[in-house]
This record gives sequence, structure tokens and C-alpha cells, in this order.
Amino acid sequence: MPTEKAHKRSLLYNEKSIFMKIIAIEEHTVSKAIETANSKTISKVFPFYKAFQHPVPSYHIELPNLFQLGERRVNELDAAGIDMEVLSYVNVTQWLTGSEALTLSKQANDALAQNVKEFPDRFRGFATLPWNQPDAAADELKRTIEEYGFVGTLLSGRPQTGNVYADDPMYFPIWEILTKYDLPVYVHPHYTSPDACKAYYSGLGDELDAILSTMGYG
Repeated sequence: MPTEKAHKRSLLYNEKSIFMKIIAIEEHTVSKAIETANSKTISKVFPFYKAFQHPVPSYHIELPNLFQLGERRVNELDAAGIDMEVLSYVNVTQWLTGSEALTLSKQANDALAQNVKEFPDRFRGFATLPWNQPDAAADELKRTIEEYGFVGTLLSGRPQTGNVYADDPMYFPIWEILTKYDLPVYVHPHYTSPDACKAYYSGLGDELDAILSTMGYG
């Protein structure tokens, strides 16, 4: 026979199941400002940039308009039977240096927060951060959590601060904020460094190398 505590947990689970929401987290938007700032840098340092931006026809698929949020995105949620989505930027600021990375991150997060505020029952947000400035990134993450109720952050690719991984001590300030608020980091494939491409994603032909180093595993 189950214990009283286990019985209560079972009842609680069944009660929640009746009202279970479908929450999507692979739901992106883009920033034109970040895209413009990134394009020159990425085209210089990412070896498969052109192949990724201009894939052969067999790989080309119709993509949704990631600039559209607001009422249009809500209508798409309704049509798909999705109750809520966690919005995130698929283009990132960690390839940028200096104050530009932090400024564009703040602007992007502010814009995302406005959409979340307009439809609080349908949207949540993942912060975009300048990972190449860990202390500033930690402060920005804390700001988005406390001011906007963001539910974590999305890391597209590797942080790009040299050839180090996300568990390097230099990134501890960011992990400390996530730990403090018990929130996740969503690790998403994206462009990665030339050294990583050479070591892990080369030798199979430009097209396949481009796929593996970005949307595949990047």
C-alpha cells in the first residue's frame, strides 16, 4: 500500500495533469541590430559562413518570419495548440567585443520584455548575454530576471572567449546567478570558433561541415 505522502503526491500529479499546459522552448526571434553588427565578424572568422547562409536547394527550407512577435505569434500559438512559448534570440552578441555587446544585449532584452509584458499569459523570455564579458553578463542576467521575470538564458554555440568551454571558471559569475535563482541555460547549436570547426567539423565536404558546425552540433 502506498504511504499517505506518496498518495498525496499522486493526487497532486493527477490534478496537474488535468490542467497541463503545452510550453514550447525552441521558439526564436531575431534582432536586426545584432544581425547587422555580427555579420562582418562572423563572415571573417567562421569558415563555413557562406555555405550556411546560401545552402544548396535540396537543403533549403521555408523558415518562419522570426521578426514577427505580438498578435501574429499569438495567433500561431493558437493554431498549433500551444499555450505558452519561451522566446529567445537565435542571433547572439558573444561574437562582439567591447561595449557594443552589452549595449545590444540590453536593447534586445528590453524589446523582448515588451512582448512578454504585452502577452504575459503566452510568452516568457530567455535572456541574451554578452558571454565574452562574464561579469557584465551576470549583471544583465540578474536584471532580466528581477525586472522582467525572464526564466533563464539561451547560449547559442560556444561563448567564443578564446578556446574555452562554458564550464571554465571565467564564466562562474553567470552560473552563480542561474544557481541563485534556480534557472536553466538552454544550449543551442550555432556558429562556433574556427579552431573548433577544424578539430570537430571538417573533412566531410563544405556542405556537411557547415551543417555539423552550426545547426547540427555547433
